[in-house]
Amino acid sequence: MRKYTTGKRLASALLACVLVAPALSQQPARADSSRAAGGGSLTVTTQADIPSLDPAIAYDWTGYNTIHNIFDGLLDYKPGTLQLEPSIAASWPKISADGLVWTFTLRKGVMFQAPVNREVHASDFKFSWERILNPKTASPGVGFFLSIAGAKEYNAGKAKDVSGIKALGPYTLQVRLVKPYVPFKYVCAMTFAYVVPREIVEKYPKDFSHHAVGTGAFRLAQWVPGQKIVLERNPHYFQAGLPHLDKVTFMIGPAPNVAILQVQRGEADIPTDEIPAEDYLSLKTDPQWANKIYRIPSVAVAYMFMNTQVPPLTNKSVRQAIAMAIDKRRIIAVGTAGLGKVTGGVLPPLMPCYNPNLKTWPYDVTQARKLLAKAGYPHGFSTTITASGTSLGQARVEQVIQRDLSQIGIKATIKMAIGSTYTTLITTPKAVQIAQTSWTLDYPDPSDFIDPILTTVASENGGSNFAFYRNPTVDALAAKADQEQDQAKRCSLYHQIEQIIVTDAPWVPLYTPEHATIVSSHVAGFYMSPIWYEFDFKYYRAAS
Repeated sequence: MRKYTTGKRLASALLACVLVAPALSQQPARADSSRAAGGGSLTVTTQADIPSLDPAIAYDWTGYNTIHNIFDGLLDYKPGTLQLEPSIAASWPKISADGLVWTFTLRKGVMFQAPVNREVHASDFKFSWERILNPKTASPGVGFFLSIAGAKEYNAGKAKDVSGIKALGPYTLQVRLVKPYVPFKYVCAMTFAYVVPREIVEKYPKDFSHHAVGTGAFRLAQWVPGQKIVLERNPHYFQAGLPHLDKVTFMIGPAPNVAILQVQRGEADIPTDEIPAEDYLSLKTDPQWANKIYRIPSVAVAYMFMNTQVPPLTNKSVRQAIAMAIDKRRIIAVGTAGLGKVTGGVLPPLMPCYNPNLKTWPYDVTQARKLLAKAGYPHGFSTTITASGTSLGQARVEQVIQRDLSQIGIKATIKMAIGSTYTTLITTPKAVQIAQTSWTLDYPDPSDFIDPILTTVASENGGSNFAFYRNPTVDALAAKADQEQDQAKRCSLYHQIEQIIVTDAPWVPLYTPEHATIVSSHVAGFYMSPIWYEFDFKYYRAAS
């Protein structure tokens, strides 16, 4: 999934939570399940069609919402937490003292769904991971597996297989890394790492997506592109007692405001898209629906970035002045209907190694003017804010930024760009001066908020370091943190990294988004995963 988002999706991107708390009351983290019974079905809505159900290909929120219900990997997350636990792996992997060799023992009796109907073996994981790395697959997940020995050579076509992945028997998978890489445990839980059956992939080499077969709690029963996807219970699922539901139907196409009406009319149970700000404000004051709204804190950060390669934004003092000029509370109010918490750092509060003592830039217009003058711009300058022209909420945010910059003498012109044009612009060196976006987690490790978006290697054309920020000290500390196995020492390194970045101010971190969703009375057991903002339907229940 491209984890940067635009428009009102900055406020949520359907981000999931550790505790799903109703907006207006202190109720339990999950909806009441006292009336729940086994079986039943739920209907959910999604505006966008599902691009792919192939774990090797899907990297978007709509695919994630569905894929996690059909497939499994070696590791997964304990329900409602950011803590990993074994899934198809029978136990936690044995890791060699040098951190290079990871040995997984697989559960016995984990079966691929029909029509495969056979046990999963270690060789299936070798096949699935090599499929990711095969350049013919064109998987966006390649980068996550390049820490494995032989992966780069195989991906470059210089080896017949990945030497670092070995099936030592039906139930033993050994993985050797090039160097210690602590976040690899999280890679093993990503959807890219899910196991797929060779026989179906080879039967449908160009369309495994529409014939998706996994080991998950649900199997793909029907897919009518642009209309609906139907998932049915997997009767042979290896996790005892799951799933509770017999069926989940995704209705494709309804806009978010229409989906809300469908829930209110009893035609749908859960909209998987965000609630528009206007609808949220209306629903939370409606006595009939206020207790059916759930506000969900995210593991994400919305931010404004400044291109550090374009004058005068090359001047650190100029960027620091801008960081003090932005009224973040007003941005949250006008752009998200209050669904966000002000932040000044890179790491969101739910992320391990979050630093509550980080020294951040306060909102101080007077000091911002003084710093801008000291930097050599007492009368300000002219610049351009590039905005994604897809949302009224985004337009409001850009207008707040424009107004705030004018308070310190900076005249900003807003330039609109649509869809892929916006993406192309922000990933092209020197094409954009100021813009805003957000970043959400692939996995709950601070490296995921540093390595892909704030290191030099990520600042190349097409990368996700949109500020084109380059600091050799940050690069060196990040590389060291990736290999440090002592968590306290890792956190110390990330505290140093984050403080350097905040001081250099390539970003103005704005807020950590919240997501608001609504459920029908038919939903007796409501749950959202804290990872990848997906709906994990194996834990859901329907009212009897």
